[in-house]
Amino acid sequence: MEPERLVAYATLSEMRPRAWITLPGCNFECKGCFAIAKRAFGRSMKPSELVLLLREACAKYYGRTSLEEVMITGGEPFLDEEFLVSLVSSLREITSRIVIQTNASRMTPELLDRLMDEGLSELVCDLKAWDDSIHRWYTGHSNHAVLNNIKYACGRMKITINTLLIPGVVDVEEIEAMARFLSQCDPKELEYRINPFRADLSPEPISREPNDEEMKAAVRAAEKHLKGSVRSRSCLRESEGGLTTHWITVFPDGRMERRGMENYRERNRTLLEEESEG
Repeated sequence: MEPERLVAYATLSEMRPRAWITLPGCNFECKGCFAIAKRAFGRSMKPSELVLLLREACAKYYGRTSLEEVMITGGEPFLDEEFLVSLVSSLREITSRIVIQTNASRMTPELLDRLMDEGLSELVCDLKAWDDSIHRWYTGHSNHAVLNNIKYACGRMKITINTLLIPGVVDVEEIEAMARFLSQCDPKELEYRINPFRADLSPEPISREPNDEEMKAAVRAAEKHLKGSVRSRSCLRESEGGLTTHWITVFPDGRMERRGMENYRERNRTLLEEESEG
């Protein structure tokens, strides 16, 4: 029997035929997380239904039924292993490039091998902290499995690591320690991206947004061990080739809506309210 899981929505890029699938629910409880997808909402769908939804949306918007790339994100995609394996396998019908974004805590070596066999191309992993006590305080979980799983993945496929610079919590010293660890993982192809903490969006007042000099210092510290480390403020994919401010949201019922950052979070709050009322 084909597995099912809640799907919040999919997103199409206005720049290129590229899509994101948002799977809601997360096992981490990050103090600074403002993502709507940390909560479980949406519609239960099978992988085949989700692929059909993307195929039809792409035909309407791009005039084609295939995509250059699909990223599976959340929330945490690894919450349902069988659904994820089935989804990656099904997505090969419409794309040759499949990426998963994860906190890496439940990404076991055995499961990663299965996903690679089914067509997984790349990983984007969020590495929250090097010090386990900081990681536990920030996420509610140890980072031991995270570090082990990232180390295993590094030598097998392309991987992007994202870290938030959080003044007073995840400082430059933490950034350098993580970069040192990553450099020793025998990475096949790795990029380390350092992002600023968004105090204005954080649900808890745990810190402030780092200033420009602090961001530069973090990149310099990382580059001692990982050349090509970068600071980032935008989506990795959407920052390639120019700036975009709007995306096409595809809901499980087939509705399509153009949304921008000026109304994205407000619209998400409305979705959650509609879900609770329904």
